[in-house]
Amino acid sequence: MRKQMQQLSAFDVTAVRLTVATLIVLPLALLLRGFDLSQVTMAGWLSLVYAAIVGAFSAQMLAFHITKKFGAIAFSLVSYVIPVVAAIAGVLWLDETITLWMVAGMVLIGGGILLINGRRSLKLLPPT
Repeated sequence: MRKQMQQLSAFDVTAVRLTVATLIVLPLALLLRGFDLSQVTMAGWLSLVYAAIVGAFSAQMLAFHITKKFGAIAFSLVSYVIPVVAAIAGVLWLDETITLWMVAGMVLIGGGILLINGRRSLKLLPPT
């Protein structure tokens, strides 16, 4: 996968992915939910633009770069860490508490990542 991605532009791939997703999701949302776009305030539109640019577009660009540079396995490992980062950020900025179950989940995530990285490292070692 990494080899095919080398000649592609991250910006182009991200733009196409988000455009296609919008063309699929927007008509479905309008059809199934039937909401009135004229009721959306200016703050709502600005929030949507911010979420699209900062949230979706930059996240997709980062995902493409990680996959292009390190491969799909490294990218999938990043997605496992997101709940851990979110929980820690919640503690730091929102005064949330971390429960024993959350710690257990973090340990499982960390152990899984170590297991995957350990297996990859073992494959790289020369035979004895």
